[in-house]
Amino acid sequence: MDAARESQDHEELATGHQDIAEGLEDHVEQEFGEHAHEASVPGVDHQAVEHAVEQGGAETEEANAVNAIDPKISQARTSTRNRQEKRRLAIQKVRIKNRAGGKAWTAADLADILKKQGAQGVLVALNARQPAGGVAELKTANQWNPLLAALPKGKLTPNASRAVDLMVEDSVFDQADTSALFEIRFGHPARGNAAGAPAGAANWPLDVLQVVWRQLQRLPAQDVTESTVINVYQSTTAAGGGSWASGTGTIELGTATNDYEYLEGTVRHEIGHAVHSQIESQVDPWLKSDIGFHTESFDNWINDLGGYPTHFTGPGGQNVVVDQAWKDYLRQLVENYTNSGQWGPTAATPDAAAPAVGQAAWAAMPQKVKNACVQSNTSWYNNFQNFQ
Repeated sequence: MDAARESQDHEELATGHQDIAEGLEDHVEQEFGEHAHEASVPGVDHQAVEHAVEQGGAETEEANAVNAIDPKISQARTSTRNRQEKRRLAIQKVRIKNRAGGKAWTAADLADILKKQGAQGVLVALNARQPAGGVAELKTANQWNPLLAALPKGKLTPNASRAVDLMVEDSVFDQADTSALFEIRFGHPARGNAAGAPAGAANWPLDVLQVVWRQLQRLPAQDVTESTVINVYQSTTAAGGGSWASGTGTIELGTATNDYEYLEGTVRHEIGHAVHSQIESQVDPWLKSDIGFHTESFDNWINDLGGYPTHFTGPGGQNVVVDQAWKDYLRQLVENYTNSGQWGPTAATPDAAAPAVGQAAWAAMPQKVKNACVQSNTSWYNNFQNFQ
């Protein structure tokens, strides 16, 4: 059954390629007459181009540092990233210059490549010379959308993947085309959820989409393109940060930002959550035994820090024994305070809204438990060195 379906898929792709080629040829006939097919596609010395690219070019400054846990570590990390960015931009400048020359694309050229190498071959050829002109020619012939439709989602060849990666990096495509190619390249759509935007609107800023793209293309395919738990990448109107929702397979990223360094780290972080969801049986033991990081019940957490008091003095001076009901009450104070649904605590202290007897019970808790709660404040990931 699988073999038959695969054969059918190949036939449909071949038919799609033929239709696009015929559309291009019809466009040629209409524009240039019957002799238009005589134009040949010049050869491209790919090794020479790659060599020129690797030589680099004029360096460009770009910096967008982010304050992290340790200023020294942050500065060193930012300096490393800025050096990498300078090199990337220098290589990009040479690459754009080298492929700007050569013969302009014609519909006949593109039709010929499509017949011989398929839709993915067209992407590879476009990346070699004058890609923007080639895309414009396809759009003029009304064959750009059919070409995109003929590309397999999440199953591009390495050469085609590399070609589209570079063209996206070099801003060959506009925002709409980049969004469409995102789903083709990575197998998961990039959707927007900005207030007032229609459902599924692709309202990612182009520069942010390019930054996210560069991170994803560097990660293993099984963690991104071939992931079985990721369904969609979704933008938010937040200035930064992100989230992973395992129930819906949604990675959300704050796209109202120009802090690309922080965004890059956020992309990797959320992908890490998705990877964890795919292989929990492998990751959980590693987190617990090697990293010392694992999920605990609040009871175990409190007991690790000294446990519950045996009794406390009530507001009227009475001695109150801490039975299971009082333990449940104190545990709930901590759980409500930490509020795992957001980044910061819900109140100044766990007993802030408690009645007098509840405050007296909390006052009897071990100091280590109180310290641990106070230290679990907003931006706790920047304050871990102060933890109990």
